Amino acid sequence: MIQTARFTLLALIILLVVCPTSAMAWGSKFEDAVLGTALDALPGRPLDGVVSELDSWGAGSTWDEGWTGVADETDAVRLERALTDLTDAFRTVDRPQLARALRRLATTTGNLWQPLHAAGMVDAEHTLPGFHFRYETILAGRVDGDALEAGRPRLIVAPRLLATATSAARARLVPALEQAEERALQVSEQRFDSVYYDELWTELGDDLHQAANDAAQTLADLIYTAWIDGGEPQVSGSAPAASGLILRSVAPNPISTRAELKLDLRQAGEVRVDLYDVSGRFVRRLADEWFTAGEHLLTVDKIDTRRPAAGVYFLRVTSPAGMDWRKITLLY
Repeated sequence: MIQTARFTLLALIILLVVCPTSAMAWGSKFEDAVLGTALDALPGRPLDGVVSELDSWGAGSTWDEGWTGVADETDAVRLERALTDLTDAFRTVDRPQLARALRRLATTTGNLWQPLHAAGMVDAEHTLPGFHFRYETILAGRVDGDALEAGRPRLIVAPRLLATATSAARARLVPALEQAEERALQVSEQRFDSVYYDELWTELGDDLHQAANDAAQTLADLIYTAWIDGGEPQVSGSAPAASGLILRSVAPNPISTRAELKLDLRQAGEVRVDLYDVSGRFVRRLADEWFTAGEHLLTVDKIDTRRPAAGVYFLRVTSPAGMDWRKITLLY
């Protein structure tokens, strides 16, 4: 018992020195699973493959580089700053900045679902030293990323309200976490072994999985919001490769019933034009034609058939040569 207590105290001291509490967050496996799920949910997958490239994009730097903030800054303010940073990164398509901004937003969003973070309770203030680390790094690492899923993202209008409501709800779970920890220690006879973690997983596993799903959905919503506000850039996961399809213009825009799309195709093939609403929901297909390589004008008419509501939409043009997007406004 004394040796266990000494080991726990030593581990805590190391954690506090090596990993400042302000930077502690979900383990990398959990965070990568949440971030990957969120990116996969984006309509058109404009950031496809980004997770595998993040480390190389941000080589030589850390996610919190240049991340200056106030020590007692609320999760709501921190989330709004992270969202603004990601929006700016999309506007410039600066890959190192984008890598850091994605990590910041993923960490900040994930912490909203970490009850101990939501309650502002770090190990130094916890009644059970080391539990913060054991819960969010070791236990959370058991979450199966392949089992996570997120629906179509939505635009987030009020990130501060979202953060405040989520943190308040999750903070109320702290007593349940402490009770689960006490039961796990009893079953394992005060040892942090497989028996301890199996018991803890039995108690908290379902909630951790749901927290990962919820975090992935909200992260998808936030990334989608930043991507829209940042100009909807296409950012491949690898070094930039020129698309074989370029949508040079859509005219007129705003559109009433008819528009002309100027295309530049580097290879022949079938070209499809699809209409999406601002939530990323597919509305309908507007055109499906075969073209030779080169420049073409594609006329899209009868856009008002079946009358989608007036407002902002997105045209997605796809062909064997590539894909491109354009924001449009429908007027009636």
